[in-house]
Amino acid sequence: MKRTILVAIALMFIGGTASAALIAYEPFDYADGTQILGQNGGFGWGGAWGPADCCGGVVKQPGLQFDLCDELGNKLEFAPQEECWTPVRPLGEELSGVFYVSYSVEFQGGNADFFLGFDPNVPSSGCRYTSTKLMIGKDWSSNAVLGDDIGGGWSNSGVVIQDGLTHLLVTRVDLNAGMAELWVDPGCCPPEPGQGTADAVKTDIQDNAFDLLQLRGWGPAMTTYVDEIRIGETWDDVTPCIPEPATFTLLGLGLFGLLRRRK
Repeated sequence: MKRTILVAIALMFIGGTASAALIAYEPFDYADGTQILGQNGGFGWGGAWGPADCCGGVVKQPGLQFDLCDELGNKLEFAPQEECWTPVRPLGEELSGVFYVSYSVEFQGGNADFFLGFDPNVPSSGCRYTSTKLMIGKDWSSNAVLGDDIGGGWSNSGVVIQDGLTHLLVTRVDLNAGMAELWVDPGCCPPEPGQGTADAVKTDIQDNAFDLLQLRGWGPAMTTYVDEIRIGETWDDVTPCIPEPATFTLLGLGLFGLLRRRK
C-alpha cells in the first residue's frame, strides 16, 4: 500500500498538474520473470490481466526507454508463437468522448502483427475475441496502423516500425466523432501536434464507449516487448517527460512530508 501511494505521488510530480487526469497506467512494475496473468498492478483498472487461457507473457528487465519519456518498472515479453491471443484487462471506468492512449513497443526477429485494442464489452470468460473495435499497432508489412476486427477500414501510416528499436505509439481517440489519430514516435515533452499532422487516421469507429483493453499478436518468429501503457484525458498525460532535477527535489520534499504524517 505504501509503495502504491509513493508511486502515485511520484507520477503527480513527474507529469505536473495534467497527470491528475491520467485514467489508467500499467508500467509492468513486477519482478523479473513474473507471469502476467493474474497480476493487478498499476492503477485505473477494473481487474487483473487474464483470463487463464490467454498467452500470458512474462515480465523482463529492464523497461523500454524511448527518448525523454519517463519510464517505471520493467517490460512485458511475448515469445514467438504461431497465433497468440494475448491477455485482456478490464478498465476501471468506461472510456468515452475524447481520450489519449500511448504505449512503448519493440519487436525482434521478423514480421508479424501486434496490436493494443479496445472493446466495448468485458466477456465473462475466454481469450479469443473477434470484435475488437479499435486496434493500434503494427501489421505484417511492419507499418504502424489503425484498424479493427469487425470489417471496418484500416489506416496504414506508411511509417515502418523498425526491428530492434523501441517505438512510442500515441493515439488521440474521439468516440463522439468516431475517429482515431495515430502518431508514431512523436517523443515526449513537446506540445500536442495540430490537426492534420497524424501519421494515420481512422474515421469509422462505431462504438461510443470502451470497457476492455486487449493485447493481441501473431507471429511464429517475432518476440514482442510492451511497456508503459497509459490512458489519459490529455496529450501530456500519456507523454510524460523524465523530470528535471528540481522536480526530484520537490518530490523528495513531498515524500518526506508524507512519511512524517504516517508516523
